Amino acid sequence: MLLNLDYQKLAGLISAELRQKPAIREWLSPAQAAVYTGLPEKTLEEYRRKGTGPKFSRVGKHVRYNRRHIDHWLESCADEQTSRTAND
Repeated sequence: MLLNLDYQKLAGLISAELRQKPAIREWLSPAQAAVYTGLPEKTLEEYRRKGTGPKFSRVGKHVRYNRRHIDHWLESCADEQTSRTAND
């Protein structure tokens, strides 16, 4: 059995499918981290300066956030809020 494939069409279909599914990036720029957290980029910048935000890395002059570190930081913020409410 011989298959007659149109590779151009197949490549186009695969490409379209990949474009529809957003790539899950492990490392985020400050702008992407701001969208991910729902916080303004300036707030994340202030947290970096104060050392109160999520862990981040520098690659040269570029700041990057690891998604897992952001998730962990957000969970710890929620834990602090819950503890404060319970103690009040």
